[in-house]
Amino acid sequence: MASDHGEASPTVWAAVPLCHRYHVVQLNSLNVSLERDASESHVWAVGFLGEDESEALGTWPGSSREIFDDLKHRGVEKIRFLVCDDPSELRADACAAYPGTTVLPSLGHLLQQSVARVASRHRRLLTDAIGNIGLHSTFDAARDALSELAAGPFGAAYPAVVERWATAVTDLEPLYALTLRLRRVLLKGDDVVQQLQQRVTRAVDRHGPFDDRESALAFVTAELRRAERLVDATGAKRAPVAKGVFARPSLAIQAPAS
Repeated sequence: MASDHGEASPTVWAAVPLCHRYHVVQLNSLNVSLERDASESHVWAVGFLGEDESEALGTWPGSSREIFDDLKHRGVEKIRFLVCDDPSELRADACAAYPGTTVLPSLGHLLQQSVARVASRHRRLLTDAIGNIGLHSTFDAARDALSELAAGPFGAAYPAVVERWATAVTDLEPLYALTLRLRRVLLKGDDVVQQLQQRVTRAVDRHGPFDDRESALAFVTAELRRAERLVDATGAKRAPVAKGVFARPSLAIQAPAS
């Protein structure tokens, strides 16, 4: 394993020129454990040129400003949409580096975090109900759907989830102004990235603590490339949106079983 991962030193990213423009760049954070009970967050990114064109852009242990500096140094001149776990942390640096960029939260990350502590018997129904909010044709329709959810049994049973999505829907307002084609690029990209995140996270968890930052970064880099090849080989990049968590048809919101 050591030799396999040694070939994927993070320094290889610095030699890889990138496209001048990306329709979507999605950043995901990943916590890694180091020796002596230390830990740190690494960030990796995927860029999307269209529905079926994407590439891993790199892995970094540094701040968002350092990430954007690296992307600019490697040739990225414009990013139309930046998708990330926490827009509030990245928006200022992203807009400074790429004026005109629209920063959006990751729908997949929000959904997973929202239902993580929901009772298993309610999780599928609540996932469907929340996922449908992201599919509404207008911002007003999405807010109305959220109000309906809040007033119903799920709102009473899980008020923290509804409150979280009230903030999320406001952050997602630019999404509802997009054409269906452009929105599909965002949703499909988010679905692919969540698959990559799950694969890399499982590999990091299996590995356990790393000796130092450099070995952790090299491992994450290698696993990201491996995951990218596997996802591409299974055709996930070209899978229809209907296979993602945000493409389910509208369902009647059912009451949580007592």
